[in-house]
Amino acid sequence: MKRQLVHGATVLFLLVALVSPASAQDDIVHTSKDFTVELGPPYPVVDAPTKLYFTKGNTLISVKIEGKDITLMTHDAGTLKLRTTRLQEGELKDRVFEGVIELGDRFFLTYSEWDKAKGIMTLYEREIDVEAGNFTEKASELLRVSGKVSGTLSMTGFYRFGVTDQFTYHYSHDGNKVMVQYRKKPEVKDDSKSHDLIGLVCFGPGLEKLWEQEFRMPYTEEEMDIEDYSVDRDGNSYILAKVRKDGSDRDKKRGEDEANYRIELLRVKSNTSEVSTTPVAIGDKFISSIGLYEAGDGGDMLCAGSYNTGGKKWYIADGIFYFRLGKDGGVSNLVFHEIPVDILNQYASKGEKKKNDKAEEEDEAGFRSLEMRKLYVAQDGSAVISGEQYYE
Repeated sequence: MKRQLVHGATVLFLLVALVSPASAQDDIVHTSKDFTVELGPPYPVVDAPTKLYFTKGNTLISVKIEGKDITLMTHDAGTLKLRTTRLQEGELKDRVFEGVIELGDRFFLTYSEWDKAKGIMTLYEREIDVEAGNFTEKASELLRVSGKVSGTLSMTGFYRFGVTDQFTYHYSHDGNKVMVQYRKKPEVKDDSKSHDLIGLVCFGPGLEKLWEQEFRMPYTEEEMDIEDYSVDRDGNSYILAKVRKDGSDRDKKRGEDEANYRIELLRVKSNTSEVSTTPVAIGDKFISSIGLYEAGDGGDMLCAGSYNTGGKKWYIADGIFYFRLGKDGGVSNLVFHEIPVDILNQYASKGEKKKNDKAEEEDEAGFRSLEMRKLYVAQDGSAVISGEQYYE
């Protein structure tokens, strides 16, 4: 375990081996103690509120968004020399940058545009020629939505604000499928009566559209919290949700030890409107964080996250859990692993150790702000979960 202070955030690398069904091998990991840092030649800085970086072969490309303008910069990854800088001035006028889609070694910059007169939201893409450091062609329409799409009010420039994150992108394990997800703006503002309307659009390796559907969630917003989305190599889509048992907005009822919710996984079969649901009981565990992943071994879906005992410290991660969802919808290998207090104390100060030891007596010792980041599955069936203790 290693902690490091980066931009005001405490970063934690957590490795947890969950062995099933075979035993894990005693692999030895060698890390380099000696390394050198090379500095490239200086170049004019282009700063921006949004900065994204990608590599293709020996080329590093930077995508920088400042208000209406897009700057594409390329560097030689070997010499670190600046190759090109190209400013696309006014490209995002009356538009919202929505991110970059990465499929194989191809990159597509995306933005949305709202047509107020027609009441239509359109998502566009422009492919980036990494070697040339420029766009390959004019923008093409990816999809259009009738009605407004929910998003996040964010700063898009100097004293500029706009609704962003209206579309999110989810990739299959092999990187050949991308699912675009959006949420329609609710017509009813009462969460006890409103049902989320979720749009899912699946694209293939060349960003060709395979299928698209909008789905009305089976529970109200008050009853249901959507935790994650995913897509598999066959183009099937998944929605991971927390569903409260009594239809209320309470995760725990007074006087009860068990959580007032269950985990449900909704599977949308490729190119159909067919939806199947798999409930997962979690007993007396309370979910702190949870994520959905596709296994690289057989196409099963994996779910992993952290949990606690639901006491006063409901925000901590007391342990790690993991399970598989097979193609038949069956749940297997559901395991819960408590994080030992020795691990909590490994890099803690004397004061923190004392607090952890005292909290452990009440079964409430754990990590704060632990987010699951990656899940790796070995050939022997063991899994490694990478988490980050992150403070915003």
